[in-house]
Amino acid sequence: MFLGTPLRTIAAMAATGLIAGWVGSAPPQGAETRQIVDFLYLQNVPAAWRAKGEELQLDLLWIPLPTQKYCVGKTTQQCIDLEYCLRIRDSGSYQPPSCQALKETVARMPGYPPDICPRRVGSHVYYRAARNVIGNFDELVTYFNSRPKAAFDRLSMRERIKAKIELTRTPDDDQFEVLEVLEVPAR
Repeated sequence: MFLGTPLRTIAAMAATGLIAGWVGSAPPQGAETRQIVDFLYLQNVPAAWRAKGEELQLDLLWIPLPTQKYCVGKTTQQCIDLEYCLRIRDSGSYQPPSCQALKETVARMPGYPPDICPRRVGSHVYYRAARNVIGNFDELVTYFNSRPKAAFDRLSMRERIKAKIELTRTPDDDQFEVLEVLEVPAR
């Protein structure tokens, strides 16, 4: 249930009684952690990912720059699928049927440079409890609630926020946590 969920969000959920028994862990051996500022896409949480009983749920996606233009206009899941197919395109590994359907689009996409940040699409669902650990989260919630819900069904350059992010990079993967919302789109 919490795979890929930022530790700060889990901690906030534990602090507010949404989950019990959370135990923090140290970053994996060989991990590099740093803070950066970048843009994240604001989306509705896909129906299959929604938590029961949570009034506020929003999804923040961090998308590698070369992939962003191919994801605009698509749903969260379509973007994740497209980007996954790009990452495995040149690996010689098994190509699932979903990638076969995207073959022509993926063929036009440039590969990632080795130092790309992030290395893949990252998606985190946040709940109201995140206001206790993410700076200016209430400003993000106000913006999210002021727009028609349909505005967040497909990725749009209009629906991006600027955020301070903590990136944890291991030899195999990147993880991120939002530390502070720096800017939301003008209403």
